[in-house]
Amino acid sequence: MNLRKIEGLNIALVNLSGIGDVISSLSVGSPLSEKNKVTYIIPKAYQGLLSDSGFEEKASDSPNFNRFDIVIDLTSNKESRKLIKSISAKYKIGRYKNKIQKLKYSFLYNKMVEKFPSYDNIIMDYKPIVDLFNLHFSNIIELQSLEEEIKKEIIIHIGADKEIRRIPTNLIVEICDYSKQNNITVRLVGTEEILANEILSRTKKYPVYEKGSLKDVKSWLNESSLIIAPDSGIFHLGSALGKKAIGLYGPNTSLRAGVKSVNSQHLELDYDCRPCNQNITCPYNNKCMNDIPFNELKHSIDETFGIKENI
Repeated sequence: MNLRKIEGLNIALVNLSGIGDVISSLSVGSPLSEKNKVTYIIPKAYQGLLSDSGFEEKASDSPNFNRFDIVIDLTSNKESRKLIKSISAKYKIGRYKNKIQKLKYSFLYNKMVEKFPSYDNIIMDYKPIVDLFNLHFSNIIELQSLEEEIKKEIIIHIGADKEIRRIPTNLIVEICDYSKQNNITVRLVGTEEILANEILSRTKKYPVYEKGSLKDVKSWLNESSLIIAPDSGIFHLGSALGKKAIGLYGPNTSLRAGVKSVNSQHLELDYDCRPCNQNITCPYNNKCMNDIPFNELKHSIDETFGIKENI
């Protein structure tokens, strides 16, 4: 099979990483889908992530899969390699991060490419796959979706996969209070119900908070005027949908884990300790997040909703 010129094929992309990584891997999925049918095999919890986007979705725990022409392992870890073994395909492509790994798993894949090249951004990690197929690479990630009626609403993602990345509760309360003063609806998004209830208590239940599927969240993001989120999958998703979004980056830097989108911006404080080991207790009281001032966000809120300061 000539991998430099493919079209009319049935291709599966296996990505069992976080939402942000799945969204970033659209840098592979989008160019491949121009002349081929592309199916994303992703965790069951992420079903609905790519709805109405032109991609097929399959849960990674599906009992069986159709035969594919090519299956590409975008994760290349123990779980994904086990899944790859169970999928029937003419050609299997994997990724490796050292020579030992390349030798160890060469029996599983027809072709392997380097997993962690010396690029700055997570999106660029997927470039070797695109290069393998001689396709155009773009680091601007876009996700098609159905058009929604835009509401005068701010969505705040209160969670993150690591607690150290979360937006400080005091800052969320400030955003809610200011939004209430200006008749702007606020919707809290996240599975952290205890945290949501604390925020609701401190804001006299002003924000909307309800549980929903990932498909619901995607629809809420589409309807919003502004998204405020930490370094999280929700920020990547909202940005890919073309929404105006502000990413608050603390332990990680936008250079390494930020998004590439025309309507998104990153807000981060320049501390020498960043980026850091997020698996240990911060000796500086998580100052990279706790020190972010509300005034840095107020300007974007005013600009988005046409709020003029009283002189």
